Amino acid sequence: MGLSDFNDEVTMTNQQKVKAAVYLHAVLRNIEQLCELDSRARSIVANSDTSVDFHIPGIQPLTLIFDHGSCTATTEPKTKPTISLVFASSKHFNGMIDGKANPIPIKGFTHIKFLTDEFTQITDRLTEFLRPTPEALKDPEFSRISTILTANVAFSALGPIARYDDHGKKNAGRIPDGNILVHVEDGPELTIHAEGGALSLSQGRIRPISALMSFDSIETAQGILSGELDSFACLGKSRLKIRGRIAMIDNLNKLLGQVQTYLA
Repeated sequence: MGLSDFNDEVTMTNQQKVKAAVYLHAVLRNIEQLCELDSRARSIVANSDTSVDFHIPGIQPLTLIFDHGSCTATTEPKTKPTISLVFASSKHFNGMIDGKANPIPIKGFTHIKFLTDEFTQITDRLTEFLRPTPEALKDPEFSRISTILTANVAFSALGPIARYDDHGKKNAGRIPDGNILVHVEDGPELTIHAEGGALSLSQGRIRPISALMSFDSIETAQGILSGELDSFACLGKSRLKIRGRIAMIDNLNKLLGQVQTYLA
């Protein structure tokens, strides 16, 4: 193997790691929010009292705790998860996401039916909102939930990208410490906290606010986050407004530009 081949392999391995971290900590994590917002999702796990933890080498583990219609996502170690899933590599986990590989259960063999039944149903429901059809978006409530979940996934993905992606680390390192408020008119508010190059997401408005990214409607937020609308064009038409420390927004946008690379 030549040096260039080795470098290519290292790059591909790192991309697999970032993708796995994004899907674990941005996509699957948002099952928590899905259960809060969607009655159908709650009904899928209405009778569930099950916790599932995911272990991928080199990535912070995540546990999803299902409790009769609700879901809590946590990175705190759970002493006795109902089901414990281990993956040999990031590529192995991504294979599961793509439907081409199976996890390795090291605990909870008697509860595997939950994975093939309720868990599969609720991840399918999440996909409906994250990859909506034009017809489905005609329903105002569906569109609202879709936008909230899309925003949550997109902005939750910034943390893993800032942590594991080489370009992401550089862009995140250029973001001054502080809070960036993401506001959607008649929709959600999210706060991105930047500290020492690390990014974390919280629901709602957390003060003090250093910078603001404001969408004039749910439709604008949905369009920009899905890539159907150009953010610069929306800025020119005041459909998207930015305020405060522009350096924060500028480097945040560079990170946002990487999100679809890993979610495509």
